[in-house]
Amino acid sequence: MKGLLSPQGSASHSEAPSPRLRNEELLQELLGRRIVLIEDWERLETEERRAILEAPDRKTVLSLMVEAGLINYYQAGRIEAGTLFGLVMGNYRVLSRLGAGGMGIVFKAEHVMLRRQVAIKVLPLSPDQPTALLIRFYREVRAIAQLVHPNIVAAIDAGELIGDDPDDPILHYFVMEYVPGQDLEQYVIERGCLDIGLACDLIQQAASALAEAHKHQMIHRDVKPSNLLITPEGQAKLLDFGLARTYSTRVTEPGTVLGTLDYIAPEQINAAGTVDGRADIYSLGGTLFWCLAGRTPFPPQKSMAQDLAIRLTQPPPSIRAVRPDVPEELDAILRRMMAVDREQRFASPAEVRQALLPW
Repeated sequence: MKGLLSPQGSASHSEAPSPRLRNEELLQELLGRRIVLIEDWERLETEERRAILEAPDRKTVLSLMVEAGLINYYQAGRIEAGTLFGLVMGNYRVLSRLGAGGMGIVFKAEHVMLRRQVAIKVLPLSPDQPTALLIRFYREVRAIAQLVHPNIVAAIDAGELIGDDPDDPILHYFVMEYVPGQDLEQYVIERGCLDIGLACDLIQQAASALAEAHKHQMIHRDVKPSNLLITPEGQAKLLDFGLARTYSTRVTEPGTVLGTLDYIAPEQINAAGTVDGRADIYSLGGTLFWCLAGRTPFPPQKSMAQDLAIRLTQPPPSIRAVRPDVPEELDAILRRMMAVDREQRFASPAEVRQALLPW
Protein backbone atom coordinates (compact mmCIF):
# COMPACT_ATOMS: atom_id res chain seq x y z
CA MET A 1 0.00 0.00 0.00
CA LYS A 2 2.88 2.33 0.77
CA GLY A 3 3.67 3.00 -2.89
CA LEU A 4 0.11 4.13 -3.55
CA LEU A 5 -0.14 6.71 -0.76
CA SER A 6 0.31 10.39 -1.54
CA PRO A 7 3.36 12.15 -0.01
CA GLN A 8 2.46 13.92 3.21
CA GLY A 9 1.83 17.62 2.85
CA SER A 10 1.00 17.43 -0.85
CA ALA A 11 -2.00 19.72 -0.35
CA SER A 12 -1.55 23.25 0.98
CA HIS A 13 -3.40 24.41 4.08
CA SER A 14 -5.54 26.77 1.94
CA GLU A 15 -6.67 24.05 -0.43
CA ALA A 16 -9.41 21.53 0.21
CA PRO A 17 -7.99 18.01 0.37
CA SER A 18 -8.19 16.15 -2.90
CA PRO A 19 -10.53 13.16 -3.24
CA ARG A 20 -7.48 10.89 -3.12
CA LEU A 21 -6.30 12.35 0.20
CA ARG A 22 -9.80 12.04 1.65
CA ASN A 23 -9.96 8.45 0.47
CA GLU A 24 -6.57 7.70 2.02
CA GLU A 25 -7.70 9.23 5.32
CA LEU A 26 -10.85 7.13 5.27
CA LEU A 27 -8.88 3.99 4.47
CA GLN A 28 -6.37 4.67 7.24
CA GLU A 29 -9.23 5.18 9.73
CA LEU A 30 -10.94 1.94 8.70
CA LEU A 31 -7.65 0.05 8.88
CA GLY A 32 -6.86 1.58 12.25
CA ARG A 33 -10.26 0.59 13.65
CA ARG A 34 -9.95 -2.88 12.06
CA ILE A 35 -13.17 -2.44 10.15
CA VAL A 36 -11.05 -3.14 7.06
CA LEU A 37 -8.36 -5.72 7.73
CA ILE A 38 -4.84 -5.11 6.47
CA GLU A 39 -4.52 -8.64 5.09
CA ASP A 40 -7.60 -8.07 2.92
CA TRP A 41 -6.23 -4.78 1.64
CA GLU A 42 -2.83 -6.29 0.88
CA ARG A 43 -4.31 -9.11 -1.20
CA LEU A 44 -5.86 -6.65 -3.67
CA GLU A 45 -4.22 -6.08 -7.04
CA THR A 46 -2.53 -2.74 -7.52
CA GLU A 47 -5.22 -1.58 -9.93
CA GLU A 48 -7.99 -2.42 -7.44
CA ARG A 49 -6.28 -0.39 -4.74
CA ARG A 50 -5.69 2.52 -7.10
CA ALA A 51 -9.36 2.53 -8.18
CA ILE A 52 -10.44 2.76 -4.53
CA LEU A 53 -7.97 5.51 -3.65
CA GLU A 54 -8.76 7.57 -6.74
CA ALA A 55 -12.56 7.23 -6.57
CA PRO A 56 -14.29 10.61 -7.00
CA ASP A 57 -16.46 10.46 -3.86
CA ARG A 58 -17.07 8.56 -0.64
CA LYS A 59 -20.05 6.62 -1.98
CA THR A 60 -17.97 5.26 -4.84
CA VAL A 61 -15.13 4.37 -2.47
CA LEU A 62 -17.47 2.33 -0.29
CA SER A 63 -19.06 0.66 -3.32
CA LEU A 64 -15.63 -0.38 -4.59
CA MET A 65 -14.65 -1.63 -1.14
CA VAL A 66 -17.76 -3.81 -1.08
CA GLU A 67 -17.01 -5.08 -4.58
CA ALA A 68 -13.45 -5.93 -3.51
CA GLY A 69 -14.65 -7.82 -0.43
CA LEU A 70 -13.09 -5.41 2.08
CA ILE A 71 -16.45 -4.66 3.70
CA ASN A 72 -20.06 -5.69 3.12
CA TYR A 73 -23.21 -3.67 2.46
CA TYR A 74 -24.14 -3.49 6.14
CA GLN A 75 -20.73 -2.13 7.09
CA ALA A 76 -20.78 0.29 4.15
CA GLY A 77 -24.12 1.66 5.34
CA ARG A 78 -22.79 2.20 8.85
CA ILE A 79 -19.67 3.92 7.51
CA GLU A 80 -21.74 6.14 5.22
CA ALA A 81 -23.97 7.09 8.16
CA GLY A 82 -20.94 7.83 10.34
CA THR A 83 -21.99 5.29 12.99
CA LEU A 84 -18.63 3.56 13.41
CA PHE A 85 -18.90 3.17 17.18
CA GLY A 86 -19.70 -0.46 17.90
CA LEU A 87 -18.63 -1.79 14.49
CA VAL A 88 -15.66 -3.35 16.29
CA MET A 89 -15.91 -4.66 19.84
CA GLY A 90 -12.72 -6.06 21.28
CA ASN A 91 -11.36 -8.51 18.71
CA TYR A 92 -14.66 -8.79 16.86
CA ARG A 93 -15.85 -6.80 13.87
CA VAL A 94 -19.58 -6.67 13.20
CA LEU A 95 -20.75 -8.06 9.85
CA SER A 96 -24.53 -7.74 10.02
CA ARG A 97 -27.51 -7.39 12.32
CA LEU A 98 -29.35 -10.64 13.07
CA GLY A 99 -32.18 -9.42 15.30
CA ALA A 100 -33.21 -7.64 18.46
CA GLY A 101 -35.17 -8.31 21.63
CA GLY A 102 -35.77 -7.04 25.12
CA MET A 103 -32.30 -8.09 26.21
CA GLY A 104 -30.28 -6.48 23.42
CA ILE A 105 -29.38 -6.54 19.74
CA VAL A 106 -27.74 -9.58 18.15
CA PHE A 107 -25.12 -9.20 15.43
CA LYS A 108 -23.17 -11.57 13.26
CA ALA A 109 -19.46 -10.83 13.61
CA GLU A 110 -16.04 -12.35 13.14
CA HIS A 111 -12.86 -12.56 15.18
CA VAL A 112 -10.43 -10.28 13.35
CA MET A 113 -7.47 -12.64 13.80
CA LEU A 114 -9.05 -16.08 13.80
CA ARG A 115 -11.60 -15.04 11.13
CA ARG A 116 -14.13 -17.21 12.97
CA GLN A 117 -17.76 -16.16 12.70
CA VAL A 118 -19.64 -15.58 15.95
CA ALA A 119 -22.89 -14.06 17.22
CA ILE A 120 -22.67 -11.06 19.55
CA LYS A 121 -25.50 -9.93 21.78
CA VAL A 122 -25.08 -6.24 22.62
CA LEU A 123 -26.79 -4.35 25.42
CA PRO A 124 -26.30 -0.57 25.07
CA LEU A 125 -26.75 1.16 28.42
CA SER A 126 -26.35 4.76 29.50
CA PRO A 127 -25.38 5.48 33.12
CA ASP A 128 -28.90 6.64 34.02
CA GLN A 129 -30.60 3.39 32.95
CA PRO A 130 -31.63 0.83 35.59
CA THR A 131 -28.99 -1.70 36.61
CA ALA A 132 -31.56 -4.52 36.62
CA LEU A 133 -31.11 -4.91 32.85
CA LEU A 134 -27.36 -5.23 33.22
CA ILE A 135 -27.70 -7.73 36.06
CA ARG A 136 -30.02 -9.88 33.95
CA PHE A 137 -27.70 -9.58 30.94
CA TYR A 138 -24.67 -10.83 32.84
CA ARG A 139 -26.78 -13.50 34.52
CA GLU A 140 -27.33 -14.95 31.05
CA VAL A 141 -23.63 -14.62 30.19
CA ARG A 142 -22.55 -16.49 33.31
CA ALA A 143 -25.30 -19.07 32.98
CA ILE A 144 -24.30 -20.09 29.46
CA ALA A 145 -20.61 -20.00 30.38
CA GLN A 146 -21.26 -22.90 32.78
CA LEU A 147 -22.96 -25.04 30.14
CA VAL A 148 -20.98 -27.04 27.58
CA HIS A 149 -23.34 -29.17 25.55
CA PRO A 150 -23.91 -29.84 21.81
CA ASN A 151 -27.53 -28.66 22.07
CA ILE A 152 -26.76 -25.35 23.83
CA VAL A 153 -25.34 -22.32 22.06
CA ALA A 154 -21.81 -21.99 23.47
CA ALA A 155 -20.43 -18.94 25.26
CA ILE A 156 -17.13 -17.62 23.89
CA ASP A 157 -16.34 -14.19 25.33
CA ALA A 158 -17.78 -11.07 26.96
CA GLY A 159 -16.74 -7.47 27.47
CA GLU A 160 -17.73 -3.83 27.26
CA LEU A 161 -16.95 -0.98 24.90
CA ILE A 162 -16.74 2.64 26.04
CA GLY A 163 -16.81 5.30 23.34
CA ASP A 164 -14.78 8.49 23.07
CA ASP A 165 -17.95 10.59 23.10
CA PRO A 166 -19.36 10.92 26.63
CA ASP A 167 -22.86 10.74 25.12
CA ASP A 168 -22.18 7.26 23.71
CA PRO A 169 -23.78 4.43 25.68
CA ILE A 170 -21.58 1.73 27.14
CA LEU A 171 -21.88 -1.36 24.95
CA HIS A 172 -21.95 -4.54 27.02
CA TYR A 173 -21.44 -7.50 24.72
CA PHE A 174 -21.65 -11.26 24.90
CA VAL A 175 -19.94 -13.37 22.22
CA MET A 176 -21.55 -16.71 21.39
CA GLU A 177 -21.21 -19.52 18.92
CA TYR A 178 -22.76 -18.54 15.58
CA VAL A 179 -25.37 -21.11 14.55
CA PRO A 180 -26.43 -21.08 10.89
CA GLY A 181 -30.04 -21.93 10.24
CA GLN A 182 -33.27 -20.53 11.67
CA ASP A 183 -35.26 -20.67 14.86
CA LEU A 184 -37.92 -23.33 15.31
CA GLU A 185 -40.75 -20.82 15.11
CA GLN A 186 -39.73 -19.71 11.63
CA TYR A 187 -38.78 -23.27 10.70
CA VAL A 188 -42.37 -24.44 11.26
CA ILE A 189 -43.90 -21.34 9.68
CA GLU A 190 -42.00 -22.03 6.47
CA ARG A 191 -42.46 -25.82 6.41
CA GLY A 192 -45.81 -26.30 8.09
CA CYS A 193 -46.55 -28.98 10.69
CA LEU A 194 -43.52 -31.20 11.15
CA ASP A 195 -43.34 -34.92 10.63
CA ILE A 196 -43.91 -36.69 13.95
CA GLY A 197 -40.45 -38.26 13.96
CA LEU A 198 -38.69 -34.96 13.23
CA ALA A 199 -40.74 -33.07 15.84
CA CYS A 200 -39.93 -35.63 18.53
CA ASP A 201 -36.25 -35.68 17.58
CA LEU A 202 -35.95 -31.90 17.94
CA ILE A 203 -37.77 -31.95 21.29
CA GLN A 204 -35.53 -34.78 22.51
CA GLN A 205 -32.50 -32.63 21.66
CA ALA A 206 -34.00 -29.70 23.53
CA ALA A 207 -34.72 -31.98 26.50
CA SER A 208 -31.07 -33.03 26.47
CA ALA A 209 -30.06 -29.36 26.65
CA LEU A 210 -32.45 -28.76 29.54
CA ALA A 211 -31.10 -31.81 31.36
CA GLU A 212 -27.64 -30.24 31.22
CA ALA A 213 -28.97 -26.92 32.52
CA HIS A 214 -30.91 -28.62 35.33
CA LYS A 215 -27.78 -30.60 36.24
CA HIS A 216 -26.23 -27.22 37.02
CA GLN A 217 -29.32 -26.31 39.09
CA MET A 218 -30.43 -23.88 36.40
CA ILE A 219 -34.00 -23.29 35.18
CA HIS A 220 -34.39 -21.71 31.74
CA ARG A 221 -37.91 -20.25 32.29
CA ASP A 222 -38.39 -19.16 28.67
CA VAL A 223 -38.37 -22.32 26.53
CA LYS A 224 -40.23 -21.60 23.28
CA PRO A 225 -39.81 -22.20 19.53
CA SER A 226 -38.01 -18.92 18.89
CA ASN A 227 -35.39 -19.89 21.49
CA LEU A 228 -34.44 -23.06 19.66
CA LEU A 229 -32.16 -22.74 16.64
CA ILE A 230 -32.23 -25.48 14.01
CA THR A 231 -29.12 -25.98 11.86
CA PRO A 232 -29.28 -27.17 8.23
CA GLU A 233 -28.14 -30.58 9.55
CA GLY A 234 -31.13 -30.81 11.90
CA GLN A 235 -29.30 -30.08 15.15
CA ALA A 236 -31.28 -28.15 17.76
CA LYS A 237 -29.53 -25.50 19.87
CA LEU A 238 -31.13 -23.91 22.92
CA LEU A 239 -30.35 -20.24 23.51
CA ASP A 240 -31.43 -17.15 25.44
CA PHE A 241 -30.88 -17.88 29.11
CA GLY A 242 -31.74 -14.28 29.99
CA LEU A 243 -34.51 -15.38 32.37
CA ALA A 244 -32.59 -18.35 33.79
CA ARG A 245 -32.06 -18.65 37.50
CA THR A 246 -30.74 -21.29 39.88
CA TYR A 247 -32.95 -23.48 42.03
CA SER A 248 -31.56 -21.82 45.15
CA THR A 249 -32.33 -18.27 44.00
CA ARG A 250 -35.73 -16.83 44.81
CA VAL A 251 -35.51 -13.24 43.59
CA THR A 252 -38.65 -12.90 41.47
CA GLU A 253 -41.02 -10.43 43.08
CA PRO A 254 -44.58 -11.59 43.82
CA GLY A 255 -46.92 -10.69 40.95
CA THR A 256 -44.11 -10.72 38.37
CA VAL A 257 -44.66 -12.90 35.30
CA LEU A 258 -41.47 -13.90 33.51
CA GLY A 259 -41.57 -15.85 30.27
CA THR A 260 -43.60 -15.88 27.07
CA LEU A 261 -47.33 -16.21 27.74
CA ASP A 262 -47.98 -18.73 24.96
CA TYR A 263 -45.61 -21.25 26.57
CA ILE A 264 -45.17 -20.46 30.28
CA ALA A 265 -46.24 -22.90 32.98
CA PRO A 266 -49.16 -21.95 35.27
CA GLU A 267 -46.86 -21.61 38.28
CA GLN A 268 -44.86 -18.94 36.46
CA ILE A 269 -48.03 -16.84 36.58
CA ASN A 270 -49.18 -17.32 40.15
CA ALA A 271 -46.00 -18.38 41.97
CA ALA A 272 -43.02 -17.30 39.88
CA GLY A 273 -40.64 -17.43 42.82
CA THR A 274 -41.26 -21.14 43.39
CA VAL A 275 -40.80 -22.58 39.89
CA ASP A 276 -38.56 -25.57 39.36
CA GLY A 277 -37.40 -27.57 36.36
CA ARG A 278 -40.89 -28.86 35.67
CA ALA A 279 -41.82 -25.38 34.39
CA ASP A 280 -39.33 -25.95 31.57
CA ILE A 281 -40.98 -29.30 30.82
CA TYR A 282 -44.37 -27.59 30.48
CA SER A 283 -42.88 -25.05 28.05
CA LEU A 284 -41.15 -27.83 26.13
CA GLY A 285 -44.54 -29.51 25.76
CA GLY A 286 -45.95 -26.31 24.34
CA THR A 287 -43.05 -26.24 21.90
CA LEU A 288 -43.80 -29.82 20.83
CA PHE A 289 -47.44 -28.80 20.29
CA TRP A 290 -46.20 -25.98 18.03
CA CYS A 291 -44.10 -28.43 16.00
CA LEU A 292 -47.00 -30.82 15.46
CA ALA A 293 -49.86 -28.34 15.06
CA GLY A 294 -48.20 -25.27 13.59
CA ARG A 295 -49.90 -23.10 16.20
CA THR A 296 -49.70 -22.35 19.91
CA PRO A 297 -51.55 -24.65 22.36
CA PHE A 298 -53.98 -21.95 23.53
CA PRO A 299 -55.59 -19.60 20.99
CA PRO A 300 -55.42 -15.96 22.18
CA GLN A 301 -58.46 -14.67 24.07
CA LYS A 302 -60.05 -11.24 24.10
CA SER A 303 -58.06 -10.05 27.10
CA MET A 304 -54.89 -10.79 29.01
CA ALA A 305 -56.98 -11.69 32.07
CA GLN A 306 -58.77 -14.41 30.07
CA ASP A 307 -55.47 -15.72 28.74
CA LEU A 308 -54.05 -15.97 32.25
CA ALA A 309 -57.18 -17.62 33.63
CA ILE A 310 -57.09 -20.34 30.98
CA ARG A 311 -53.40 -21.08 31.65
CA LEU A 312 -54.11 -21.45 35.36
CA THR A 313 -57.08 -23.79 35.08
CA GLN A 314 -57.24 -25.61 31.74
CA PRO A 315 -55.10 -28.39 30.31
CA PRO A 316 -54.02 -27.97 26.70
CA PRO A 317 -56.36 -29.20 23.97
CA SER A 318 -55.65 -32.65 22.60
CA ILE A 319 -53.14 -32.50 19.76
CA ARG A 320 -55.28 -35.13 18.02
CA ALA A 321 -58.08 -32.57 17.70
CA VAL A 322 -55.73 -30.59 15.45
CA ARG A 323 -53.62 -33.43 14.07
CA PRO A 324 -55.60 -36.72 13.99
CA ASP A 325 -52.60 -38.73 12.74
CA VAL A 326 -50.76 -38.21 16.05
CA PRO A 327 -50.90 -41.50 18.01
CA GLU A 328 -52.85 -41.52 21.25
CA GLU A 329 -49.69 -42.48 23.15
CA LEU A 330 -47.88 -39.36 21.96
CA ASP A 331 -50.93 -37.24 22.76
CA ALA A 332 -50.80 -38.63 26.30
CA ILE A 333 -47.10 -37.73 26.60
CA LEU A 334 -47.79 -34.17 25.49
CA ARG A 335 -50.70 -33.83 27.91
CA ARG A 336 -48.49 -35.03 30.74
CA MET A 337 -45.78 -32.55 29.83
CA MET A 338 -48.35 -29.75 29.97
CA ALA A 339 -50.34 -30.83 33.01
CA VAL A 340 -51.64 -27.86 35.01
CA ASP A 341 -50.51 -29.53 38.22
CA ARG A 342 -46.73 -29.85 38.02
CA GLU A 343 -46.83 -32.92 40.26
CA GLN A 344 -48.46 -34.76 37.34
CA ARG A 345 -45.75 -33.81 34.82
CA PHE A 346 -42.60 -35.72 34.00
CA ALA A 347 -40.12 -35.15 36.81
CA SER A 348 -37.12 -34.42 34.58
CA PRO A 349 -36.07 -33.76 30.98
CA ALA A 350 -34.43 -37.20 30.97
CA GLU A 351 -37.86 -38.77 31.51
CA VAL A 352 -39.23 -36.74 28.58
CA ARG A 353 -36.42 -37.97 26.33
CA GLN A 354 -37.08 -41.56 27.33
CA ALA A 355 -40.80 -41.21 26.69
CA LEU A 356 -40.21 -39.76 23.20
CA LEU A 357 -37.65 -42.38 22.13
CA PRO A 358 -40.19 -44.64 20.34
CA TRP A 359 -41.16 -41.79 18.04
